[in-house]
Amino acid sequence: MKFSEYTKKSIDEVFTGLESGESGLSEKEAALRLSTFGLNEVKTEGSKFLDVFLRQFKSPFFYLLFFASLLAFLIGERIDGFAILFFVFINIILGFFQEFRAERAVLLLKKYLPSKIRLLRDGLEKAVEKKFLVKGDIVMLEAGNTVPADLRLIKVENFLIDESVLTGESAPVSKIYQPLSKEAAEIFEARNIAFGGTSVVSGEAKGIVIGTAREMVFGEIAKLATGIVKESIYENDLLRFSKIVLRIVLVTILFVFILNLIIKGNENLFEFSIFSVALIVSILPEALPTVVTFAFSQGALKLAKKKVVVKRLSAVNDLGNIEILCTDKTGTLTENKLELEEVFAKDKEKCLLYGLLSSPYLKEEIESSLNPFDLALFNKAPKNILPDLKKLRALSEISFDSFRMRNSVLIQEQDKPGSEFSTGFAVLSRRSRDVENLLPGKGKILIVKGAPEIILKISSNFGNLNRQKLEKELKKEGNLGRRTLAVGFKEFSQNTYSESDEKDLTFLGYFSFRDHLKETAKESIQLAKKLGVKIKILTGDSKEVAGQVGKEIGLIEDPQKVILGETLESIKENDLFSACEKFSVFARLSNDKV
Repeated sequence: MKFSEYTKKSIDEVFTGLESGESGLSEKEAALRLSTFGLNEVKTEGSKFLDVFLRQFKSPFFYLLFFASLLAFLIGERIDGFAILFFVFINIILGFFQEFRAERAVLLLKKYLPSKIRLLRDGLEKAVEKKFLVKGDIVMLEAGNTVPADLRLIKVENFLIDESVLTGESAPVSKIYQPLSKEAAEIFEARNIAFGGTSVVSGEAKGIVIGTAREMVFGEIAKLATGIVKESIYENDLLRFSKIVLRIVLVTILFVFILNLIIKGNENLFEFSIFSVALIVSILPEALPTVVTFAFSQGALKLAKKKVVVKRLSAVNDLGNIEILCTDKTGTLTENKLELEEVFAKDKEKCLLYGLLSSPYLKEEIESSLNPFDLALFNKAPKNILPDLKKLRALSEISFDSFRMRNSVLIQEQDKPGSEFSTGFAVLSRRSRDVENLLPGKGKILIVKGAPEIILKISSNFGNLNRQKLEKELKKEGNLGRRTLAVGFKEFSQNTYSESDEKDLTFLGYFSFRDHLKETAKESIQLAKKLGVKIKILTGDSKEVAGQVGKEIGLIEDPQKVILGETLESIKENDLFSACEKFSVFARLSNDKV
């Protein structure tokens, strides 16, 4: 894939290859590239007023009925001719009204999407519409932004991205700017690439544009989706039915006509011809398309009440003919909202407090943070202590990155009497229960939070906790499909620290997080089984998480019965179909290969 070649390159090599630099492109160069490569837009075939209207005429039954109305007029049966045209007219108006309204709804939704981004041009920061982005532009990202194009990151600070739109992975992904040791072939392996269409969860970053429009991974998916032209089941069935009706009519009339010639010869041949044409008109079920359109419209209205936009009425029929339903996990079966499941620590209140202290609330309102782990801790913490936490300060901090697998912060515990920071822990101690050992004595605290295996490695004091038992419990949590973070700390005397000071910690405990199932998930799976619909889960999440979700909703009995995307890619085509039939849960899939 195109992004792969950039994952292994250094920043200087990327700048050289794209003929850019830290100050970005010049306006002149950007304009030249824009005229050469075009706008950063993934254009799809939009349906205009006339397109939607003309679409209503593309039906074999319309042609059949229209031909029947002409025949009716030719033989003098004006009432029948007008009746047929009336049914055709009703059918066209109903279909057009429903589909055009759906098209308008989709267009209105697009207006709410932000279109401007910050970038560097001639060394100056500017706000530019994302469609004017070109390769080589330097883009600046922050929490809440949608990545406007594929970017090779050149600077990151506590940078987390939600890639669920591409991978299905519910947890945010930490990004780095260093080159990888080998090219990343998969999206979830490209830790130094920010992909267009993904969302920034927290932190800040700079990146250089390496792919725009349909060169983006997201653009390739859109191209694949819009490039497939497939007739609906309804359209195929209607065409088949029209052919059957036409054959029956023609064969019947031909048989009657020949029989009449044999019995009566040429007597009254003209009158019999008119009778045959009238018979053709009478046999055709002209009201059928109108009845079907009314039924589809009713289905579309019911779906609209459940906030589902039906762009084409025939899709209602396709929905009813589904035999195998492939569904994502994150946000579809689950709530896509991490919740603190359990705090594993001797002193749970202290563990929660230190978890919050190592979150970014000292720099920003934690309610505005998009980091789901921090929000989960915040929502679980006793609300009466939260205002007092603002009276503390962070003296120094090292942000999280996927090389270290942890972040750390040096907290001022208690200043000299009279200082604005002198009451923070004291007030907290008065309001908390059993807090005699909640905090150490006067001084400063270095708190480290991150992957449990890392915190265990840099800890030397486990108190009454058994390290081997902790490792078994952590492995068990992983098999249950839960995510874990551990916390360690130590007293400190200096005002600054380095990564080398993150050692000889006291292991405090760890948190277990879970993305809960939606209340309707199990019920929906059971209903699908009753209707004879097979459910397949396709997700970019890990095997353990996907398997556990599959078991909880009753789709599989063994959480280990999961097949990975890399396994699917390695097996032969003949075995692929049997594997797809055998397994119901597919993990570590990329959208570009689904």
